Parts: sequence; C-alpha cells; structure tokens
Amino acid sequence: DGYLNCDLSNEIKFAIMLSGMDTSNILGSDDFRNNVVPYLAEHYFRNPNYARIDNKAVIYMYTLSSFITVFGSEDNARAEIEYLNDYAKQLGYSGVYIISSCDANDDTAVKSAKNIGADATFLYSAPNIAGYRNTQSTYNAVALSAAQNNGLDFVPNVFMGYSDIAWRKSLTYGDGALTPRSF
Repeated sequence: DGYLNCDLSNEIKFAIMLSGMDTSNILGSDDFRNNVVPYLAEHYFRNPNYARIDNKAVIYMYTLSSFITVFGSEDNARAEIEYLNDYAKQLGYSGVYIISSCDANDDTAVKSAKNIGADATFLYSAPNIAGYRNTQSTYNAVALSAAQNNGLDFVPNVFMGYSDIAWRKSLTYGDGALTPRSF
C-alpha cells in the first residue's frame, strides 16, 4: 500500500517478486489460480506502471525450489506458469516474463527454471562475496553463462542491500571490498 499510494508512484516502473512461497501459504493449484493470480492481476498487473518486457508482465521468483515444491513437480509448476501466462494475456499483456533466482554455481536450478517456463535468471545474493566489486562481476559472469547455456536471459544485479562486513572478523575494506559509502 505504501508504494502504490506514494506521490511519485506514477513515475516509477515496478515489478513484484513471488517470495516466501510454501505449502503453508499457497495450498496448491486451486488456491494459486483462484486467489493468488487474480490478486496479482487486480493489485499489480492492472497498474499502468507495472514493468513489462516485450509487453509481458515481469515477475521475479524467489525461490524456484519452493515454487516447485508447492505444486509437487516441475511439470505441475510449469502448468501454473502457463496458466499465469494465459491469464496475463486476457488482461492485454503478451504473457508473463518470469525471472527466477538461481545460484550461479547450480546448473540444475538453471535447468529447472527453464523447465518450468522461466525466461531469465538472477542472483538474489551471494553471502560471502557481496560487496567485493571484482568477485561480484565474476559471479555475475558465471551466472550469465549458465543462463545462456540453458537458453535463458540473465538479469545482473548488485546483490542489493547485503553486505557481509558485519560478519567478518576484521572490519577492513581490503581485497577490493566496497566501503560503506561506495556500497
């Protein structure tokens, strides 16, 4: 409610992230189709500032494994993505553009994202390397390669909001780590 009612909300494109999905808050296909999807459409997709790629509604997904678990298999999860895609088309979109979180070093997850119908992957975070400029660039390059090798796009990011400096024994900024100001 805060974002959608702020003074500048009409100036900013936005997308949602399906996050925290599990069987305690999505009770399977019927719940997803009868409650979650209509809610997404009514509260987000109908907003003229909702982000689009090739006229597809952008949806980030964290985590892929939990989404699959809710529906019991990759095939069932794919059916739900196809349903969501068709629903978005009824609203005038060209479908949905799913961007799934995948670890750069987990080719199985990237293949799974492809199998359920995701269009792209992204890195949600990298706990032990966030804040290191060169390491993050390398990690993004590995993730880009994994996505491309599986026929997916990759959306790079800077692991927003995460710095592991507080967990380090030494609070130095050596090894190319970004200072708090740079971060």
